[in-house]
This record gives sequence, C-alpha cells and structure tokens, in this order.
Amino acid sequence: MIVYFLLLSTLDLHLYPVFSFVNLIICGIVIFLAILELKKLQKESFRYQFGFGVGLMTGFTATVIFTIFSLLYGTEFRPEFSQRFSTQ
Repeated sequence: MIVYFLLLSTLDLHLYPVFSFVNLIICGIVIFLAILELKKLQKESFRYQFGFGVGLMTGFTATVIFTIFSLLYGTEFRPEFSQRFSTQ
C-alpha cells in the first residue's frame, strides 16, 4: 500500500480519494495470501478460526503501518499534502 501510495504521489494522483479503493484490493489480496500460507503450514490441523485470526491480525497490522506512514508523510515529509488533500 505504501509503494502504491508513493507511485500515485509521483504522478500527483494521491490527492484523489477514489484511488484509495485499490488499497482495499491490495489489503484483501495480502490477507488472502496470509491465510493461504497458514493453511499450507498447518495442513490437516488448519482451523478456520485460526485463519480468521490471521486475517484480522494481518489487516490490523497493515492498517497501523499505513496509518503511521500517512501521519509521517503528511506531517514531516510533505506538510502541504494535508492542506491540499483537505481542499480537494
């Protein structure tokens, strides 16, 4: 998600919230791959409750990391971003 955001930033498209929808797709694919990896590792002992937990933790972790990045980006690296984004 961070790489995608920085790519949008180079094209000056990060100001449009409609492109944030792709973050949902990226996050969904990563959660799916994490659950698939858990299922491969556990084989017969795989339980869907564990898969659900891995999905929640993966999504939570990605959200926290992206939020911290967004905070740093908007306050430290490009402070004008917050003002430009809020006026769009």
